[in-house]
Amino acid sequence: MNKLSILFVTFLFLVACGTTEEPTDNNSEDTSGEENQQEESNGETSNESEEDTSSKDDEKSESNAGTADVREFDLEVELSDDNEWDYDYRRDNVEETKIERDNGDSVSGQKATSEIEELLSKISITTDRPLVDMKDEVLSAINLSSGEAKEFELETQLNSGEIIEFDHKGSQNTDPGAISEFGLSIDFNSQDSWEYEYEVNEEAEIERGNEEVEGSQAKEEIESLLNNLDLTRQHSIEEMKQALFKELEINEDNVEKIELEVAYESGEEMKFKHDKEE
Repeated sequence: MNKLSILFVTFLFLVACGTTEEPTDNNSEDTSGEENQQEESNGETSNESEEDTSSKDDEKSESNAGTADVREFDLEVELSDDNEWDYDYRRDNVEETKIERDNGDSVSGQKATSEIEELLSKISITTDRPLVDMKDEVLSAINLSSGEAKEFELETQLNSGEIIEFDHKGSQNTDPGAISEFGLSIDFNSQDSWEYEYEVNEEAEIERGNEEVEGSQAKEEIESLLNNLDLTRQHSIEEMKQALFKELEINEDNVEKIELEVAYESGEEMKFKHDKEE
């Protein structure tokens, strides 16, 4: 009996030891799992942080790329008080870069370069944006409102050689009325060119290569053309170009440069030029 008692006690002891060891193993597994989850969480946070930083860098890079793509930039604004502000920028010639304001606040050289490059980083001049939006954006960037600008002239040349120019004179808050003057010049890759000249109370003239149309015939043709077009500051250069090419049955691929000038009954004037020569 004593031997059996000893064996029974020993058995209970071994069972008790085995039972006590199991919670320890479970705790170890739980702790390991928590550590893995923490590492995964830290990894996700790190990835998100890197993505945010990368996104910000991309945005900054795109902004700087727009500025770096501009070779030359010229802006002239005549204010309602007859003062004028002129901005002349040459990326490759800091000495010729200058800002002249009639109020005496004029700078040149590196100081002017820094100020204009900051201006360029705030604006986007393309053929795809409405002229009025680009004008308002430029004026806002130099702390002016559209009501303060009586005349506005802008020309920019990109590194590719592409030239975008647009001018606007008059109020943006009134209906411009009907077109009173119209001038259109198109240069083709073939060295050929077309010219349209029209004034509502004067004669009109059309030159298409070797073909010339004058007098009432030219006037009727241009007026018929204008009736099918909407040439206003609310449209982009690209929209007006495509409308003109469609009406005149011109293949855009054959065009090197186009220049348009329009005057309205209200006295408002608009002009744009697009030269995609590279």
